[in-house]
Amino acid sequence: MKNHLSPGPRVAPSVGAAMGVFIAYVLLVNGIQYVSGIPYTEFFATAGNAWKSANASLAAGCVLLLAFAFWSRWDGIWRDDKPHRMTGVMWIAPVVFVLVMLSRLVFKLSAGVEMSLLLAIIAAGVGVGIAEELLFRGIILRALRNKGRSEAWAMLWCSVWFGLMHATNVFVGSPPLLVAGQCVLATISGMTLYLFRRSRGWLLTGMIAHGIWDISTFLPAAENNSTAQTAEMAFFFLIPLVGLISGIAAFRYDRKQANNP
Repeated sequence: MKNHLSPGPRVAPSVGAAMGVFIAYVLLVNGIQYVSGIPYTEFFATAGNAWKSANASLAAGCVLLLAFAFWSRWDGIWRDDKPHRMTGVMWIAPVVFVLVMLSRLVFKLSAGVEMSLLLAIIAAGVGVGIAEELLFRGIILRALRNKGRSEAWAMLWCSVWFGLMHATNVFVGSPPLLVAGQCVLATISGMTLYLFRRSRGWLLTGMIAHGIWDISTFLPAAENNSTAQTAEMAFFFLIPLVGLISGIAAFRYDRKQANNP
């Protein structure tokens, strides 16, 4: 009789393996961006800059991560084996995130963007959505869920790791003060992106949300538009606030479940 069981992983899921993938990704992506000679603050000044710096590095990063994901045969990367409950408070951050990001996207597009730059920015958003979600809410989250670690701590450490990853932007010309703010914002946003995955159990959900977020971030600011400026204020204050509230709710719920199985 033929054995129809799927083959096991080529390397066991572990934080060490995930760290190795993370280091390889950071070195590859930041290396390409550094070699491009374009400062981080000018990545999206022109379409040419975007393709040479952000898009070239993200394309290479996506290839690396997809290759590992399929080679390693880790389960639980693309979808959760079992559903994780979403309480009402947990839904607040994803819902507000979508509303604010779509508003921000519409207002920035209304100011007019050169088509070549818009296409380059869309490509970058897709690249970030695939690469960073596959790395963090895919490979790293799967590794953190190992060894009996509770979902609460897996979510928290995954989000902190995601935030600290943005510290590497200082090596490609981003101002240190801006980088510090990015790390804090990314940590809290990581909780919201985790909740996107949790809401449906699919990694793709977070990829789409992350892609929209970064497209709206990379687009040039809408000048002299009070509505757009209001949307920007909402992005910098409302998104972190609701992300923190929903993230704490998820952490407390999962801690309670772990203590009272």
